[in-house]
Amino acid sequence: VIGFISNFLDPARQTLDASRRLAENGVLALHDDAALERHLFQQLQLANQLAGIYYAEPSGRFVYVMRTEETGRYRTKIIPPFEFGSDSHPANFIWRSDRFATLKTDDDPVDTYEARTRPWYKDVESTGDSIWTAPYIFFTGRKPGITYAAPVKDSSGNIRGIIGIDIQIKAISSFLSDIWAERRGAAIVMNENGEVIAHPNLVLI
Repeated sequence: VIGFISNFLDPARQTLDASRRLAENGVLALHDDAALERHLFQQLQLANQLAGIYYAEPSGRFVYVMRTEETGRYRTKIIPPFEFGSDSHPANFIWRSDRFATLKTDDDPVDTYEARTRPWYKDVESTGDSIWTAPYIFFTGRKPGITYAAPVKDSSGNIRGIIGIDIQIKAISSFLSDIWAERRGAAIVMNENGEVIAHPNLVLI
């Protein structure tokens, strides 16, 4: 079970660490919304268990690509820099097909999402290193999940931005349930604090 779950989570770590290296070596243009969106979109397609991937900066700028409830469709959210503590700010949305074709666009002048207050951002900011979060409720999907997040640092070692990638508890639990479908017994997955990361019975989650 440990091996199965580790392999299930590995794509999140591998995908994010590769993106971080590209950014720190100047290959990935973090300042370019369009280039960054395309890169995040491509990375999200590498594994079905990945629910969303994003990049946030201390300025409040945020670029996020996520899977939607509709198969083969993705949603991008782009927030320009804004002052910390603001009640709201503009945000741009783009819905795309799995071939990156634009299906719909929209704007929200009073969006309230603030990456700098989210658990993954604060954990990386405080440790200065890559982290797995404890389970928490995702802001957009309102579903429980965990995040792997990593800092992107400049040549002086300062955090330039933070990349994060989400996996829903439901996805891990469904995978765990499949492992035991034809076996006797069961297993649950917990973190070091005893919080449940996955359980084969989704009703209990």
